[in-house]
Amino acid sequence: MLSNFNLTLVNTLQENVRQVEITTFEGFICNRSSHWFAIRKINGLFWNLNSTFEKPEQISHFRLAAEIESLRNGGFSVFCVIGSLPPPCKNENELMTRGNPKFWWNEDDLIKGTGSRGYSNSWQNVGNGMRLDGKQTSNPDIVDLEGMTEEEMIAMAVAVSMEQNEDVMTQVKPGPEPDLKHKDAIRIQFRFPNGNKVGRRFLKTERVQVLAAFVQEQCPGRRVEIKAGFPPKSLLPMYEETIENAKLIGEQIICQYL
Repeated sequence: MLSNFNLTLVNTLQENVRQVEITTFEGFICNRSSHWFAIRKINGLFWNLNSTFEKPEQISHFRLAAEIESLRNGGFSVFCVIGSLPPPCKNENELMTRGNPKFWWNEDDLIKGTGSRGYSNSWQNVGNGMRLDGKQTSNPDIVDLEGMTEEEMIAMAVAVSMEQNEDVMTQVKPGPEPDLKHKDAIRIQFRFPNGNKVGRRFLKTERVQVLAAFVQEQCPGRRVEIKAGFPPKSLLPMYEETIENAKLIGEQIICQYL
């Protein structure tokens, strides 16, 4: 089917893909076992079209990388779509030719949070969806983003993504601190929420996620976000990168409570 539109799929884990800004791709195909769904850009906005959700969910540009990373950590294979996607419906007449309108959503209404699917009120069942095995599933609570600053939305997105990664994080444990003479040993300095600065050696071949696990061990009972760079940016999208590839050698890791 994809070949009919001159489209190809490339795994997002491939090195040549990981070096590209994730928001430059127009769509993604996600798969785990028998469940497939798409994430695609429509009129400049990214939408999660997971069929287990009651309605399409908008993904902001700043949250996209974390969303893709969260899906991979949850066992999904995520492929980016290479090529120009077919355009979405532009009007009701075109919509009628592409399928039953009762299964379609109005984009403007979704953005405003006031619409419904097709010509009936679909909001009465919000929070429940149908899985491919016929069982019911629940959606996360709907959050009203009106009145929130961009910083607050970023913090919320990171917190949600970190919560989704919590099971994976519990499986990651920092190894023993490598010897200073080890050829791959590097030193990372951390600034903890209480202002204390701690230096520790890691192997440059270890994943960034190990840094997060180390910080979490030092801050039991509190979820902590790690950042680096100037201005500091969340390292969550880089968790699967090596410390070396993430260019964190010699960097200071800033730790903040969520």
